[in-house]
Amino acid sequence: MTRLLAHQINLLRKAMPWSVELLIREMAAMKNDMMKNLKSMRLPAFAEAYEKQIDQEAEYGSMSFHERLMLLVDAEYDSRRNNNIKRLIKNAKFSDSSAFLGNIDYLPDRHLNRDLLESLADND
Repeated sequence: MTRLLAHQINLLRKAMPWSVELLIREMAAMKNDMMKNLKSMRLPAFAEAYEKQIDQEAEYGSMSFHERLMLLVDAEYDSRRNNNIKRLIKNAKFSDSSAFLGNIDYLPDRHLNRDLLESLADND
């Protein structure tokens, strides 16, 4: 919570203690409902990023609605893309799924064309 919001809540607690506690409970219930809905819509990364934004209000408070929404959408998109890549690698059943072109030994007896492999890696 920001300092201003915390200060305002403290002032309300003194003036109307019953209404502030009710407001806090309602906000917590709304957050729980939102998290449940996001997870039921299969948006777990979005939900996790949203919870992070709520918990770290000071860090995200200065951002506009659109900036914050963009971060949430990017988190979900990146998570789905990374999970898709992991799934494709797993389903490809490579003998060594951690192999990459940077580890190739271009020994003379292997007769590998370095230029050809690098152009294939770059999709040229």
